[in-house]
Amino acid sequence: MIDLDKLVDEQLNGMLSAPDAVKPVIVFPEANDPRIISAASGLINQARVVLVGEAAEIRSLCDYKSAELYCPRDRFFSQVQIVNPAQSDLKEELAMALQEASKGRKWEFTSMEAREKILNPVFFGAMLVRLGYADACLGGVANSTKDFLAPCLRLIKSSGTAFEMGLFCLPDEDNPLWENNVVMFADVALNLKPSPEQLSDIAVGACKTLRDIFPPTVLSGVNGAMISYSTKGSGQGPSVEAIRQAEPLAAQKLAALKESDPVYKDINITGELQISVAVSREAAQVKLKNRLDEFESAGKANVLIVPSLDEGNMLYHLFNTQYPEAQSSLIMGGMDGQVLDYSRGSSLLQVIRGAKLLLLTRIKATKPLVRTSPLFPSPRIVTINPGSVSTQVAVFDGDAPVLNVVIEHDKSGACAGGSIAQQAESRLASVRRTLEKHDIDPCGAAMIMSRGGMLPNPQAGTYRISQAMLTALESGAVEDHPSNLGAFMAWELSRQGKTPAFIVDCPTIDELTPENRLTGIKGIEKMPIWHALSQRQAARMYADLANQRVQDLNLIVAHLGSGVSIGSHAKGKCINVENAIFDGPMGPSRAGDIPAEAVIELCYAGLEKAMVKKIFSAVGGLYSHLGAHDLRQIQDRANDPDVAAVLSAMASGIASQILARLSDFYPEPVEQIVLTGRMCLSPVLLEKVLEKLTLAGVGVTVFPGSVEAEALKDAAMRVYKDIDVPMRWES
Repeated sequence: MIDLDKLVDEQLNGMLSAPDAVKPVIVFPEANDPRIISAASGLINQARVVLVGEAAEIRSLCDYKSAELYCPRDRFFSQVQIVNPAQSDLKEELAMALQEASKGRKWEFTSMEAREKILNPVFFGAMLVRLGYADACLGGVANSTKDFLAPCLRLIKSSGTAFEMGLFCLPDEDNPLWENNVVMFADVALNLKPSPEQLSDIAVGACKTLRDIFPPTVLSGVNGAMISYSTKGSGQGPSVEAIRQAEPLAAQKLAALKESDPVYKDINITGELQISVAVSREAAQVKLKNRLDEFESAGKANVLIVPSLDEGNMLYHLFNTQYPEAQSSLIMGGMDGQVLDYSRGSSLLQVIRGAKLLLLTRIKATKPLVRTSPLFPSPRIVTINPGSVSTQVAVFDGDAPVLNVVIEHDKSGACAGGSIAQQAESRLASVRRTLEKHDIDPCGAAMIMSRGGMLPNPQAGTYRISQAMLTALESGAVEDHPSNLGAFMAWELSRQGKTPAFIVDCPTIDELTPENRLTGIKGIEKMPIWHALSQRQAARMYADLANQRVQDLNLIVAHLGSGVSIGSHAKGKCINVENAIFDGPMGPSRAGDIPAEAVIELCYAGLEKAMVKKIFSAVGGLYSHLGAHDLRQIQDRANDPDVAAVLSAMASGIASQILARLSDFYPEPVEQIVLTGRMCLSPVLLEKVLEKLTLAGVGVTVFPGSVEAEALKDAAMRVYKDIDVPMRWES
């Protein structure tokens, strides 16, 4: 049996990982039902969830375990938006819009009636979608179709005929009727006797939905059949005539769909087939004889379009009863993924599955997703992440990305020598030009965020930038490093603190245990300098995926970028990590661990101290061997023996240190190894690392590319929501 839940999750996670992706806003008006609360907790990684109801009642249901949560309680209540219509700032606006929408209709409301109606969670949720404040409204587990779906269909605009599909992934059988045992029925809930126009909408919409859910690699063909008691002229009657009229209409609409996107090119729809002829090749051969090849769907139909609601509803409930172990779901069609009407008998798993299928169809619909919504805080956040020869600038409205660019600097200008303040001023000019080019005024930002610098003995987390901090970076930074520029740039961009400005997770955070600090020479201790911002964000991202708290996990996190750092994160603290500038595995520019005797010889080879440091930190590693600072520059030379040897050595060094970290957690197990950074974008290197990590017997999760901009945005949102209290730097 196809694992429908896994398939949908993989597609959702892939689409939501795109740089400009936003999570859809979905509204549950039945928040007093434990199934809805539990389902909401399982959806927060893939949607912005709104529960319409009383916060106290929802908390009570969680406290007394009526609603089991799939994620930590504190994360659930920090992510989900709970709205009481009677106390909402939007109630007056929604009531006025409801009254306006009802004008001239049989159900027209007076101003007072609209104000009363909008207090009904279903009307409140439907109006949120109508006004573009939410993407979809989901209900029906506690309300009848009349009480939930009818208001939604009145208030939320459809894209044609509204209908409902029943999808089944059936248990494996020796001689299945359908490819991979997947079948869909439509319409199963709404249209009593659909007209030819409605039948054609249902046929094309259902086939499109099946292809949206199952890519060609999983389901090779989508074949729709309009079911009848007649097969191609063998019978007569009103329903047969309706199907005959619907078939050419469906053909026109299908042709337009195929023209709009080649992904739908393998959809076929055939009208007027008996159900046996539609699903059985043998029956089709007997009935159609030498005409069989004229009808693509005959004998292999996996989308069955029925002529009346009687047949559709009967088929749905028959299969639901006969195959309780099937992965099944109801799906709304004709609404651009804006509505889902559950059965009141839906299980918790069916509620979650239905919501995820809706998210999938909503994201793939032509109607754009809501990027910013008054239901969710969306402060303008500007983030700055300075690197050795570039600065990443990203702008967000709440969680929604607005801009993400990397500014490359001229080494003779912004990256040249001079004080930190002078370098920051030169880079800042480039940042201002970039923001101005994209019509972004930093003065309008709610917060300016930057990567932390090399402060002495900082705590993990967020600091508000102050003059005392800038003085410490100017005169007492642990190392001369580009990260030190961030605080100066953010301070100036914030008009010297008029806009709140912060740094996050300095590279010098030191949480080492005594046994990991001690070295083989008395008086010399390990001094961690690591990619704290990246590593801590990757740890949080994994915890969110696993629906757990970082404080409850043991993780080995490796940042694989221009430098490499590998940290042992025990219950939220990094208890062992190297100085990533000079120690650890080699990277694109950094030499990493070098035999001590060779280091001694190098130091006495007549070189200045600064040059020795440069050899280790800027022109070592990949650059020393191949003259390239970036794996992308040598990707097409991966089969060259010299290149292959260096890549193998890099992979071996990275994997060896990760494997060595396992003992840091003894006697507790390691839950996961997490990899992130630009080097993870190299399939050749990543494959070599992953091969060697199989020895660990621990799962590996990869977040390829940079996660620092997201880290800075998330830190800003935690401060904005009063989840984190920013620290002040004391000199």
